[in-house]
Amino acid sequence: MNTGGNRYIAFFCGSDAGAIGGMETHARYFCEYFQNIGLLRCIVTMETVWDCVKEKVFTYSSYDEMIKIIKEFNVQILFFNDGHWIEDYISIRTDNPNAVMIMRSGGNEFVKAAISDMSLGIDDRRRIWTNAINSLDYIISNSSYSTHRMLNIGIMKEKIVMVRGGVDVKKCCEYSSIKSTLRKKLIEKYKIDSEACVLGIVSRFEKFKGIEQTIDILSKIRNVKWHLVIAGSGSEENNIIQKLKNRLEPEQYTMVGQLNIDESLRLIASIDYLLNMSLEYVRKSGRDDYIHTETMGRSMIEAICCKTPIIATNVGGVSELFLEQRQIGFILEDSSSYENEIENIIQKKVDVLSNEIEKYDWFYIFEKIYRELMNVEKKYAHKANLVIDIEGSIIHDFCGQDINKRNFERILRLSDICNLIINTAGELDNIFKNYPYVNDYVNKIIIIANCGKKVLLYGNKFIFWENYHDSLRGPNEKLIDYIKCYIESKGYNVKKISEVDKLYINYKVIGISEDIIEEINVELKDTPYAVCKNSNNLKLISEEIEKGNTLRFICSHILKTNRSIGVGNGVLDLSFMELCHKSFLVNHSINDERYIGVSICSSLDMQKFIEVLENAVKKESTCCDS
Repeated sequence: MNTGGNRYIAFFCGSDAGAIGGMETHARYFCEYFQNIGLLRCIVTMETVWDCVKEKVFTYSSYDEMIKIIKEFNVQILFFNDGHWIEDYISIRTDNPNAVMIMRSGGNEFVKAAISDMSLGIDDRRRIWTNAINSLDYIISNSSYSTHRMLNIGIMKEKIVMVRGGVDVKKCCEYSSIKSTLRKKLIEKYKIDSEACVLGIVSRFEKFKGIEQTIDILSKIRNVKWHLVIAGSGSEENNIIQKLKNRLEPEQYTMVGQLNIDESLRLIASIDYLLNMSLEYVRKSGRDDYIHTETMGRSMIEAICCKTPIIATNVGGVSELFLEQRQIGFILEDSSSYENEIENIIQKKVDVLSNEIEKYDWFYIFEKIYRELMNVEKKYAHKANLVIDIEGSIIHDFCGQDINKRNFERILRLSDICNLIINTAGELDNIFKNYPYVNDYVNKIIIIANCGKKVLLYGNKFIFWENYHDSLRGPNEKLIDYIKCYIESKGYNVKKISEVDKLYINYKVIGISEDIIEEINVELKDTPYAVCKNSNNLKLISEEIEKGNTLRFICSHILKTNRSIGVGNGVLDLSFMELCHKSFLVNHSINDERYIGVSICSSLDMQKFIEVLENAVKKESTCCDS
């Protein structure tokens, strides 16, 4: 991994240190990890700055005093655990122009958009949040749901890095291996009927968690033995206690109070089902309303890792866990039949089948994602970028293997004078399989594969980009069928539709006109999807899932220059070519003044084109240097 040297961190935490919740848990593990490896220099709270090295506290009463104290620590990373300093972000950026500034969001605070002047309307306040967040280098989103919320209020998508999780996977696995023993101890300790299905709620006691509604639902289930164990604390505690007394019998529930993280994991591993019946709860924000809901669900991730099945409502980002895992429980859709569904479910025994749970672990998140965000070197910032889609642009069947190799190696040697970015729609591994000589240059180039999903950054996998890409949503079956029916209604025959794919869907349509394509895109204007024509193929593609999105991020945040030369040969290449300062379109009929058309029909044509490219790269790199 490229560490880029020691880059020291100031951690900003505006929430109550004694509170229990997602932000506070993240703060605890973040500080523990980065302090242990010697990179955390200070912790900034609402009134103090804690020196992590000398174990000394400084107090401040103004913004200027805070900045003066922080500068004494010589930090290069400013990490904000919440939005408490949102109105100061632009000033902090001005005062620390070379620092990497990162914020982690819980997914609700930027739609609530709290600021000092709450008399402003919520749209005005969201604009203030959006402008402030766009001044950062990155904002960390906890789910695809949160990501789409960010995009909807105008946060730039290249700023967003999706990181789901944050649990102690090792401890969860340890407890999952002794589930039966832990369940027996739980039953004995609280004198629970051993034949009852033990249901658990491990949560903050807040309205949007839907705990009171869950108690109402359970009170209607009378044909199956069950027992509810509730752990947590919060503002709704008295209401929850009263609801339990009014709706349930004493032998039907146990309140165990607020548990620490280890105790919570033991409890989750002990129960038969974890209940997560969150709501899309309407809350006030100034004079306006907003939806406060479950954006990720940390206790559900803990349950997955503890192999405890989940019963959950389909709100916010909850469904994403069910989509990315194999078998983790049940998600409820129809609120009118919740009690019947739960009654049927708790009579079943479900084995949790999960995959890749290591990506939820704190160590993985901090080591493989956060440190990459913080430490990528900027040593290539003074060269122009050369972005090439290899197959069909540089590699041609008429050239033969040996000539193709020589041509490709000439391109690879340009990495000495430019930031060379190789684009391919195929698998990353196929680059090295088909062109093994790329290995000699791998530490000097960037490779973008799988139509933008996979990135190899100077020999290192760009893990957080893969996580971001996985959070995006490809076309669904309903939309695919709608487009097919629309095309057929216009008198065209759709001969074949490709398999449903994350990246795009191909329709085989002969002779479809540009007018019909334009009509379809008008129909899709309120969705993140569009169609484009490539020969006799019509492609339905998410505008978020494209090579251009990846290139935009790489150029803005890694290379720090958008001065690029692009080379491509197909419709899908246009998504990155339109971002380039100069673009060459090889052997394609598109007539667009933005692209320089190039006809290559022989080995000689190819050699002449490479000479043109070499000269263009030298000229553009000189412009960057100057």
